[in-house]
Amino acid sequence: MSSKRSLFIGSSNEALDVAKHVKHVIEDTKSNLPNIKVDIWNTTPWYNFKSALDSLNKNIDEYYYAIFIGYPDDKLEERGTNFYVTRDNTIFEFGLFFSRFGSERTFFLRPKNIAGSPEFKMLSDIGTSPFVHFYELELSTTNQWTFKSFDSAQLLRFLTNEEKRLEAIKYMPKQKLQQQAKLIESELKEDNKNNEYYINKLKNALEYLLYAKHHATYIGVQELTIDTLNALTDVEDFCKPLQLADKQSYKHGIKNVWVFSSKPFEFLTSQEDHIKKIKSAVIENLQNGVSYTYFVSHSEFNLSDIDNLIPDKNSPLRSNIEVIFVESKYFKTFFTLHFKDNQQLESVYMSALLPHRNDLMIQVSHPDHIKRIKERIQKLKGLHRKLEKVNIWDYTVF
Repeated sequence: MSSKRSLFIGSSNEALDVAKHVKHVIEDTKSNLPNIKVDIWNTTPWYNFKSALDSLNKNIDEYYYAIFIGYPDDKLEERGTNFYVTRDNTIFEFGLFFSRFGSERTFFLRPKNIAGSPEFKMLSDIGTSPFVHFYELELSTTNQWTFKSFDSAQLLRFLTNEEKRLEAIKYMPKQKLQQQAKLIESELKEDNKNNEYYINKLKNALEYLLYAKHHATYIGVQELTIDTLNALTDVEDFCKPLQLADKQSYKHGIKNVWVFSSKPFEFLTSQEDHIKKIKSAVIENLQNGVSYTYFVSHSEFNLSDIDNLIPDKNSPLRSNIEVIFVESKYFKTFFTLHFKDNQQLESVYMSALLPHRNDLMIQVSHPDHIKRIKERIQKLKGLHRKLEKVNIWDYTVF
């Protein structure tokens, strides 16, 4: 994903000189807008004159900003008075972008009225709104319009402020992002609002958080879409390891936990905050009688890795841990099973939903799938010898 944000300039063919000038002003290094890439409508690679509107509609999301040039293209007589008006296609396309981007990212440039010539007529709803900016034209003796000047300060200020806001998001601390997610969540839970209100809230929230998370982590769009949706609401189906540690807590009546993972988080040496919290949660469970059975990779896990969780080799907590070694090639999906006793299976979670994202879990809900997972892992549990390396996959359990 490019770090540049694209800006679309739309105009009539007659207004191309104005469009080119605006492009030059924005791309001028002195404008402090290095992250904006400007496309004039007639230079876009996808523009097809046979289906211009269709192409525009399909490709609108390639852009973050849009500027439309109002130009005295045509004359209009209304109630006995003559006016200059912009080509109707330009107004229509402005409305298309405005409905998608809003007034903070869509701008309209209109010519100042010239003494002695008909007035330039604007739609009354646009009028002199903050997103409308002025430029000057000259009318020659042969009634030809030529570009004269453009006071770009206000437009550049709008663009610069938005760019600064986006840059600030990039460096926003995780805690601040979480606060924003909670605020969005509370807004989405407001009552007595119509569907359009919630759709717009969700759209704006996704745009905001996706941008922030992309620049913070540079991971794929597919992965961050799931993460962002998870941040907006407490979706029961999805959880991360810290949430999973809470769900398997003795406080919820959990007595046994089976973990099918090549090397679970609690056995890592990492001092990252979330790893330390996971270890603490597992230790608390062990202290309160929860037993753990770990199905681990014989090439990634060593019995000495238990020391990373319980340094004391004589600790009685070790008696609540079983280890079963499994060939590494079978760890394409990780599972965590929670039991309220040896028979009552409370919940099953599986991971590896996306490549390289084994930290994201989904709760298995289909009864047949739950039964199949339990039965096959149960066969592994019956075949192992405690704390010894065995090649259980000769039995083709999965």
